Amino acid sequence: MLTIDLDKLNIVDGSKILDLGCGKGRHIHKLYYYSKCHVIGLDLSLEELKYTYQGFQQYPDINESSDRKFSLMAGTALQLPFKDNTFDHIICSEVLEHIYDYENVINVNILGLLHILSVTKEFLKNTNDSSQLIICSSLVAYKGLPYSQPYSMTKAALYNLASSLHIELKGIVDVKVITPGFVKTPLTDKNSFPMPLIISADSAASIIAKGMDSNKFEISFPLPMYLVMKGLQTLPNFISNYISALVKKGAGKI
Repeated sequence: MLTIDLDKLNIVDGSKILDLGCGKGRHIHKLYYYSKCHVIGLDLSLEELKYTYQGFQQYPDINESSDRKFSLMAGTALQLPFKDNTFDHIICSEVLEHIYDYENVINVNILGLLHILSVTKEFLKNTNDSSQLIICSSLVAYKGLPYSQPYSMTKAALYNLASSLHIELKGIVDVKVITPGFVKTPLTDKNSFPMPLIISADSAASIIAKGMDSNKFEISFPLPMYLVMKGLQTLPNFISNYISALVKKGAGKI
């Protein structure tokens, strides 16, 4: 489905147009026949760029003498490999929500917790009652997933932080780590990718509450997803990476 009315762009023959975050090519394919121009598609995903390229192969005039041209390249919107004023038009549809604010992710997920610990750690150690420190990580802490580097990295850091504190404060503060899979919330409702074994927020809260009353260090759910991610972590890298690549390839077809 096109999200842009090309008639409003005043595109003329000879234009150079960038489709930033071209995905599977819905706009760049349309642009190719809209006018005699040079269209460039840029995307993070090599799989989607391959899909876009295959779509072009169905067109009858894909040859060097054609008045129409297309180029495809892998890249990020945060570091475009073009000089200023290279393009006559730039299309950027449904892309901004996929651009990570890397510094903010690190500040919130890691530095934010460290700041809290700097003022609460000693307090927890000196309380008379049994204290708990619960840190929320994620199942991606066991195995980094494609296209989620900032999130996976910070959640792995939180898991390591919890493991360290669990040993350091053993017998003084009950340190636990939560490693959830997908939980249905207004935030995950915005995700456009498959979320296997997603559970409700109420179910997640119930599991966490029971885990807090247990002697377990890890509160992980759902169990099938935990076993998969833990299994990928324990397998030799060449095997786990191969399996991850198959999952990535399958997800790209959905």
